[in-house]
Amino acid sequence: MTFIYETYDTVSKSGFKNFKEELPDYITQNLRYPLRSYQQEALGRYLYYKNDDNRAIPEQVLYNMATGSGKTLLMAAVILEKYQQGERNFIFFVNNDNILTKSKDNFLESSSGKYLFAEKIVMDRQVVTVREVMDFSDSRDDSIKKLHQDLNTPRENRLSYEQFKDISVVMLADEAHHLNAGLDTNEKKDNTSWTSTIETIQKTSKKSSIFEFTATIDLTNPTLSQKYEKSLLFKYDLKEFRLDKYSKDVLFHLVDGDINHRMLQAILISQYRKKIALKNGINLKPLVMFKSQKIAESQENLDAFLGVLDNLSPEDIQAQRDLVSEMDEKSSILKKSFSYFEKTGITDTDLVAELQEDFRKERLLLVDGKNKHKDSLNLLNTLELPTNEIRAIFAVDML
Repeated sequence: MTFIYETYDTVSKSGFKNFKEELPDYITQNLRYPLRSYQQEALGRYLYYKNDDNRAIPEQVLYNMATGSGKTLLMAAVILEKYQQGERNFIFFVNNDNILTKSKDNFLESSSGKYLFAEKIVMDRQVVTVREVMDFSDSRDDSIKKLHQDLNTPRENRLSYEQFKDISVVMLADEAHHLNAGLDTNEKKDNTSWTSTIETIQKTSKKSSIFEFTATIDLTNPTLSQKYEKSLLFKYDLKEFRLDKYSKDVLFHLVDGDINHRMLQAILISQYRKKIALKNGINLKPLVMFKSQKIAESQENLDAFLGVLDNLSPEDIQAQRDLVSEMDEKSSILKKSFSYFEKTGITDTDLVAELQEDFRKERLLLVDGKNKHKDSLNLLNTLELPTNEIRAIFAVDML
């Protein structure tokens, strides 16, 4: 198989029944993790759809699924199914470098904790390798290849539209709503837009399929609804995700006051959650994200945060406790935090020392357009690992 990565910057449900079938071994045995029930249904719908005479030609599939519901694992399952169908060439479209880095870990790096295939991929008794190449001329029948390249800026020894004339290709788009930038606002389509790029590949290639995955798409828009009328196979929104108990409930803690007060309250709550988890035998590292509109503002917030920590005193903790005592909500999580600290004998001096250690500069991550080097992206993509000590992220529309 061959993987190619392309980066883009910028319905009604189809008539398929609620379909789920027993999945074939060549999928289940080549995935690192088992598919959840709704993921099985999502894939089962495609297995039904692929034999339907009314499906879109070229093949076009949309999965509209909630953030965190495992779209990438479903994508890995789709890759295995398309390989079984005889496909060997895959192109990925992602909308930023962070997702690109994560996707490489998902599909290429077998040593990564995020790798989604089994340790050894075996199809029809043959071991399948995963490779990165610069163009499809290096395609082999026993491997998956991938590439990151801008088709609209042709260069020597790189992928070009010309190569598609003799091959079949499968396109996979993560955060696929970005593909429709301009389309849903009736803007004139540029010939270098990603929509145009995909259409050119579809027209040029011997055969093509596209699988789009997104949590965010406005299917009430008539243009988008018409585009995906025969393509939307599965919709699994945040409400369903929550009702199935795979998602946590989202609670709001509203804070009046300047940025320093909000920052301090955020890390106090984070520390409380860490302690509650440890009390229940869970090694949990809660994370705080401070989001800004501009890069300069994010840097200012980081500097302010470091200033708060450096000058933090027991008197500052007591001041927050006094503010909390005036709150009307008896169930305020900050009230619960201070109550827990008092019951377990954690003094304000102890809290100061803990916060200064747990949120020291080395455990903070600044991520934006100017600060997204390889090490930062690696830390961002491995936040859940025990070896990753990051406790707070300062970001500008990056996550």
